Amino acid sequence: MQEIYSVAITEEWDSFKEILRLQARDGDSGLNETLKYEITDGLHNFLHHFVIDHVSGALSLLEPIDRERLPSSVMGYISLTVQASQANAPRRTARCTVRISVIDINDNGPKFAESSILKEIDLLPSIFDLDHIDIAVLSVLDRDAAQNAGFVSSIQFEGNNTDQMATMFRLQTTNGVNQTIKLIMQNISSLLLHFQSEFIVKVVVSDTQRSSARSVISHQEPDFMTDIAYVRVKFKAVPARLIRTLADLTNPSPTDRQLQAFMTQYPVTLLVVFGSTICVLLIVMLVMAAVYHRKLNGGRSLQRVRPFFVSGSSCSTRSSVLTSPISLTPYSSESHA
Repeated sequence: MQEIYSVAITEEWDSFKEILRLQARDGDSGLNETLKYEITDGLHNFLHHFVIDHVSGALSLLEPIDRERLPSSVMGYISLTVQASQANAPRRTARCTVRISVIDINDNGPKFAESSILKEIDLLPSIFDLDHIDIAVLSVLDRDAAQNAGFVSSIQFEGNNTDQMATMFRLQTTNGVNQTIKLIMQNISSLLLHFQSEFIVKVVVSDTQRSSARSVISHQEPDFMTDIAYVRVKFKAVPARLIRTLADLTNPSPTDRQLQAFMTQYPVTLLVVFGSTICVLLIVMLVMAAVYHRKLNGGRSLQRVRPFFVSGSSCSTRSSVLTSPISLTPYSSESHA
């Protein structure tokens, strides 16, 4: 009997199906050539999965093995020690090692580490200038081996304005050792047109391909079920005035709709009307300012011509001024010469 045997089975290996037939040789003849086979050692907690025929040396599987339940240290391998011994005494024995590789099948669906996430965002004016916001990073767990651990993700929306939500949210997946799904919010400025204070996003993850093999592990989930995570996006600390403003923008009145349609259809006309109105207002203001200035200056001129009396010896009283004789002296050029 050789020292090491290597064989491979899959997780879907049928119960009582033969894995390997061992043969040992004895140089004796007669009773001493009768050999007995038995399993003497192996990976604990997994020995009961195997059985060996004591006479023929046929090694079979009693029940399927879930590769994902094997310790990570064994790297998907199970080692058994099989002993062949003579049937009579004195017993002479021979031992060998059977190394069984358990090949993974795609019998596990991907799962989320968290099934519900709440993301609160402060609704500040600055967020409307952002290109996108990273809402959440979802970790995806798949117990299958790497070649069977691929996944695909999709996004669904619940509530109102699902069309708007479809343009606002997208997924970014990362495969490899750390498998993640990132939920990203974009087109944030669309909130100004259709404001909603809360969104519920449903993220669904599933296998890239489903194995055609039936699941034979009792604890496995039936039908390779997909998993779901709900992400609740909520805007907090929203001023009531802003909510009313956004609500007015979201649901304008019929008059506002007509005005918006007119502004969209006749922008040049609106500019002309607006400019003309401004010019008329300026002219009216200039005319009013001129009238006020004229009235103010007219009152001051009347005050300057009002009579007044200067105190002095020659003009001390009103009567003296009125009754004083006025003498006229003829103009002569000689006197001035």
